Amino acid sequence: MLSWNIGATGSCIFCGEMESRNHLFLDCEYSEEVWYGEVLLGKWEDMTDLLLDEEQDMIPLFILKYAFQTTVYWIWRERNGRRHGDKPALPTRMQQFIDKQIPNRLTSIRKMGDGRYKAGLQTWFANS
Repeated sequence: MLSWNIGATGSCIFCGEMESRNHLFLDCEYSEEVWYGEVLLGKWEDMTDLLLDEEQDMIPLFILKYAFQTTVYWIWRERNGRRHGDKPALPTRMQQFIDKQIPNRLTSIRKMGDGRYKAGLQTWFANS
């Protein structure tokens, strides 16, 4: 971000430490709280390796990918919102958004007629 905008600050909006991809999404205390129940291995590369492992069962892999995507989205959205003056949201609020968005997505897939993820909601609720 600093290379794009000379006037930007390099500090994390959540904690004040130097912001990097790993810090923002994995190492910051705020992000760690948001990830609460997700698979968190500590390194971005380990997480992406897990997400790309096609030997996993299709439904748990889809849920893992969507949970990762959703969590990264909400952390990034909160970061940008705070940078632009929005009222801060607690990590528990982010967790609520994520917990709601994943089953909603699984329901919408089912309603569109895609039967491949029929057991998705059962898998999600059994593991959450």
